Amino acid sequence: MQHTRSARRRLTRSQFQAQEKMSATTERGVELLGSSARVIMHSGNIASWSKLRKRGVLTSTAELVSATEASFTSWLGRQGDETEPDSRVVVRNAGLCAEISDNERDSCVFTLKVFLLQWGAGHDVEDAIRTTLSELGLTSVSTLILAFPPCPSTEFTLDRVKSLWEGAESLVASGVATDLGTADLDKKQFEELYEWASVKPKVNQVNLAHCCTMPEDLVAFSKVHDVRLMTHNDDKVILPQAQLQAALDTTLGGRVDHTHWTPSWVIKYTSIIRLRGIISHKGYLVNLNTK
Repeated sequence: MQHTRSARRRLTRSQFQAQEKMSATTERGVELLGSSARVIMHSGNIASWSKLRKRGVLTSTAELVSATEASFTSWLGRQGDETEPDSRVVVRNAGLCAEISDNERDSCVFTLKVFLLQWGAGHDVEDAIRTTLSELGLTSVSTLILAFPPCPSTEFTLDRVKSLWEGAESLVASGVATDLGTADLDKKQFEELYEWASVKPKVNQVNLAHCCTMPEDLVAFSKVHDVRLMTHNDDKVILPQAQLQAALDTTLGGRVDHTHWTPSWVIKYTSIIRLRGIISHKGYLVNLNTK
């Protein structure tokens, strides 16, 4: 009986020490988040994440919000990462983040889709892609898709796109990406970009949630210029501010003032196993400006 009580006391002491350690780790993480100028969230590979499977088919936004909550919870519950040289903090889901292995690099085709949430310069595209490649341990990808900031079609002009596209072209020139593509451009918008661009877009993604069939004029143009038309089901606004703030409220619980945090880009990365068509990797990175 005495041995049993002693074991229980040791267990209780051990649990208490673990709680103290977790509390100190959380406080350290909160301090880092509060002092950083930039936070990058990396969901890790959620292709086979059991939590998402239990919830059934989700929209891309719901998937991203769930991944954001899980990543912040995981990161706060362990040793907080040190800030990077540019005063950023990388919040990773420890159980799902890992560099791509050599075997996976050889056997999979990787695609990055960058959702640009603010109109900016070409270096924003380059920053998003190089940050993602560094996280994944990759040096290049097969296809880079640009989803431009949501705006009314009347406000979408080639002049607003040029700088961003030139940033993507520089990545092709340096061997980082093989092909470039776009998302949700109509025939007029796509043709203007195609005729101007030095590196022509070879892919255009169309969201069939907003139309039942491919637009005939876009199909005709794509056939003539050997452009691949592909479908997707990503939400037009991939990370609404209200849902981001709700996710941060859930995980940070008021310990960090995040009301002014805004996302500037989101990366969705996927890999397909060659010759098999099976998704091997899927994940998200989010860049949050905190100042």
